[in-house]
Amino acid sequence: MPQGYERYKNSLIFYSLGNFYFDTASFKNKSDDSYSIIFDFNKHKPLSFEIFYHKKINDQTCLVDKRNVLFDLDYLNSILVNGYQKLNNDISVKLFYEYYYNYYAIALNALPNNANLIVMFKWLIKNNLNSKRNNDRRNLMLLHNIRIDSHRFLVQRALSIISELQK
Repeated sequence: MPQGYERYKNSLIFYSLGNFYFDTASFKNKSDDSYSIIFDFNKHKPLSFEIFYHKKINDQTCLVDKRNVLFDLDYLNSILVNGYQKLNNDISVKLFYEYYYNYYAIALNALPNNANLIVMFKWLIKNNLNSKRNNDRRNLMLLHNIRIDSHRFLVQRALSIISELQK
């Protein structure tokens, strides 16, 4: 996912340029909108750069005008200056409740938060059948989520925010 950039002291920080090209099945029909940078290193001038936008068209990465990508780099940069912390916190909590809460509930063998009678019945049956396989699967789900820094960071951030709000 393309993100903004900022100047920090005498350096530049680019948080993410996006996906240059993915050819996996789940990305087959996605355009992989992103950007690349060419730097001009000159010890007598401040560090400068030029941005090139690109996207996947007919399975090829093609240069395009910035109006043809699905993100606005100027907007992404403005978020870094104004309201980044609040936006990041809001998104973290929203994603936690919409995705991670049930993910962890399943991985920890807990009943999902939105369980109705049918879901509860299926949960009881599923947890009594093939329990070794289910335990192995749940452990792998937890391990997968904990190993990936961005997932772990988001869950940790959301839980910290939620626990602060409950004080």
